[in-house]
Amino acid sequence: MRTCLLLTAALLTTVATARPALADDAPATAITDDDHGPKSPATATAWAVGTTLAGAGLFLAGGALVDHDEDAAGAAMSTGLVLGTIGPSAGHIYAGETGHAVLSTAARAAGGVMMVTGVFMADPIDLCFGPADSCPEEEGNDTGWLIAAAGVALVAGTTVYDLVDAPRAARRANRRAAARAVVVPTAVRAADGLAPGMAFAGTF
Repeated sequence: MRTCLLLTAALLTTVATARPALADDAPATAITDDDHGPKSPATATAWAVGTTLAGAGLFLAGGALVDHDEDAAGAAMSTGLVLGTIGPSAGHIYAGETGHAVLSTAARAAGGVMMVTGVFMADPIDLCFGPADSCPEEEGNDTGWLIAAAGVALVAGTTVYDLVDAPRAARRANRRAAARAVVVPTAVRAADGLAPGMAFAGTF
């Protein structure tokens, strides 16, 4: 009986200690336990914003090098494009939400393809290398502008969402860490000495 009481008291203490970390009813401006844990909301934001800005900077630098060094320009622009596509999800990768990062990055990549495809459809580039009079005239397709606009919206929407959600992803990771608990064997003191029992252990 005493062993059961000890285990019950340990369980109640564990739940009472973990409750503040699981609560989500505090004002958004208040500092809660979600801001303190294995993942830092500030670090998640820094990863997301920093990687995105680094990608944009490399892409612009590559564009400025086109007239001077085409190879270096191509490498810088390609690297910048990759970083800019993955960058907004870097905070989620840091927080352990890799699945979200993959889906969001894929959506941005799809949006980029839609943008390029739409522009080509709306204002096609003449790929005919024969005599001018043998090349058919290409007419633009207004549908292309709609596809391009949808691509812009997809890229912009997923980028803004990931940047705003990066600190929340870190807080979600902290809540998951706080909620983890395991049952481990232990020994408890009984009237006739030590008796086998169980205890709850975890990060709270």
